[in-house]
Amino acid sequence: MTAKPRKWPSRLNGGAGGWAAGSETTLDEVLRLAGLTNLAGSHGQVGHGTMTFEELLALNPDVLVVGGAADAQQAGGTAAFLRESAALSALNAVANERIVVLPSWLYTTTSQYVVDAAEALARRTEPWTARAAR
Repeated sequence: MTAKPRKWPSRLNGGAGGWAAGSETTLDEVLRLAGLTNLAGSHGQVGHGTMTFEELLALNPDVLVVGGAADAQQAGGTAAFLRESAALSALNAVANERIVVLPSWLYTTTSQYVVDAAEALARRTEPWTARAAR
């Protein structure tokens, strides 16, 4: 069995917390198809729901997956918020600059593009998962 970095998909909205996609969601399926683990789902969250900063800090994910613009120059507010938040700067994903921005149309897909989303996510995280497997 190969070890893989922990993953956590997030839709943070600022304020005192945000949202996470748990098990039984399309994003959970995207992560599974990409060979990744959904921390929110593996810690009991079913469906989409809120997650406080305290809960996120306790999980301390190695990678955060967020939706944003397809253009890297306009990655989206969530990624910028994560990078700039002093409260979240101690997260492994933030400290190690492992915030993956999927284009919003892939991040929220519920169609045949789930496979495209999984493939894009696998490509973006491959350097980290390959290193963890060694």
